[in-house]
Amino acid sequence: ICKQIVDCTGGAEVVGLLGLERLRGEERQPGSYLFKIGDPHNPASSQLKRLYVHGADSTNSRTVTLANLTGRKSILSKVRNSKERLMHLQPETGFRESYRIIGETVVTVQDYTSGRHFEDAVSYAFYPVDLHTRTGVKPKPLKRGIVPTVPISSLIPKDSKNIIVAGRCISSDRLANSALRVQAACMGMGQAAGATAALAVRNKTTPSSVPLEKIHGLLRDHNAIVPEKS
Repeated sequence: ICKQIVDCTGGAEVVGLLGLERLRGEERQPGSYLFKIGDPHNPASSQLKRLYVHGADSTNSRTVTLANLTGRKSILSKVRNSKERLMHLQPETGFRESYRIIGETVVTVQDYTSGRHFEDAVSYAFYPVDLHTRTGVKPKPLKRGIVPTVPISSLIPKDSKNIIVAGRCISSDRLANSALRVQAACMGMGQAAGATAALAVRNKTTPSSVPLEKIHGLLRDHNAIVPEKS
């Protein structure tokens, strides 16, 4: 019998199935489709390109299929208008934004850009605020010496007992989420969430009841980078 769940679906799908509250804004960042075009007789000359898929929605299979078809149609048009050939095509649209949980803590953009050290911090993040719009993106780099932290309470859905999340569905506002959604930050969250879930099972308790020092200790045992107060 499953005693704890770690939801890494990106859109907090398991959280939703359990009937716990999720948040999604009306506006969504565009998705991206990566592809390469070039000369098939000289593959080294191929160029990696990206196009936006506006309105990309990852919340169900129908909208995912629609985003993929829209992206591929745009790529086909570009290839037909080019003298080059399609060399590589990403399997599906990359989605930047979906559902987020409502956790015990909500990480705000002020928390993120100030490098707030949460009392229950379990991992670091580093990426600039990176909100994509119809006209492109203007990243806002962090100031030198600023290293944001991720609190374990932002990975635990409110009113839950046996589930924890990791990834872009972290409890955060939209601007903070645009920075927290990237791979390295998600890897740190994932390791912290996994350690917390394991400790909750081992100690027959809930993720929110696991002592922070035990989480930090297990993370250090596995050579994770654990946030330290400066």
